[in-house]
Amino acid sequence: MDREREREREVVLLCAQFAQKTEQMRLLQQTLDEKRSELLRAEAKLRETEERFYTSSVSLGGDRVKDDLRVNCMSLHYPTV
Repeated sequence: MDREREREREVVLLCAQFAQKTEQMRLLQQTLDEKRSELLRAEAKLRETEERFYTSSVSLGGDRVKDDLRVNCMSLHYPTV
């Protein structure tokens, strides 16, 4: 009888642990999805800024525009979060 109760407790404990790990995994997946979205947005902004930089370098040739865009590109490559 005691052995049966011990097994029941063990099953209950394992089920609780499983539920906890499942919730942790769900939260981790949610965080991962959010970070992936942030990365995709940052990459898109980087490509857009680089395109503006290269386009303006070729067409304008202005040092100030190039410097501004270079700083902009660098801030996207190395964010100060």
